[in-house]
Amino acid sequence: KLVRKGQPLFTIYSPDLVSTEQEYLIALKGREYLSQAPNSDAISGAASLLRATRERLRLWDISDAQVQQLEKTGKVEQYMTLYSPTTGFVMTRNAYEQSYVAPETELYNIADLSTIWVLVDIYQYEAPFVHLGQAGNMQLSFLPGKEFHGRVDYIYPTLDATTRTIKVRLVFPHPGFELKPRIYAAVALEID
Repeated sequence: KLVRKGQPLFTIYSPDLVSTEQEYLIALKGREYLSQAPNSDAISGAASLLRATRERLRLWDISDAQVQQLEKTGKVEQYMTLYSPTTGFVMTRNAYEQSYVAPETELYNIADLSTIWVLVDIYQYEAPFVHLGQAGNMQLSFLPGKEFHGRVDYIYPTLDATTRTIKVRLVFPHPGFELKPRIYAAVALEID
């Protein structure tokens, strides 16, 4: 499924997140209280504590708008909505209702498919004719008559001993999202 940057993905409850929100509000009040203190060490310490707790919220992927809302209301949210950090397609999803997640759990894998890589196998005798930046055209059996235009982005340094081919990576713009990962295509490279 295509998701847009800033679109809500899921809502989570975590005692650690609630604690971090509380610490942020306390650090905010401390900075305000100590801003009039004659001791510059107290002022800088309060500012440092506020930055540290803000960084902990950032590590939770809490947006600036959510932090501003926390500052405005002064109220800790028990449940926090996390938003998509980028526009792309959900490739894997492990966030489900009423499920337990650990810090190492990958909840979503979102891929930006607006530019795609196409891996091409070329025979070893063709290698001298391929170079970075070279133009390439791609055609697909399920889109007859349509041609995609890309460029050679990387030439892999090794040879596959079984097929006697070298991998070449081409980059293609993909604004219409017509292509699917792992499909087969015919690619023609333009050479002299």
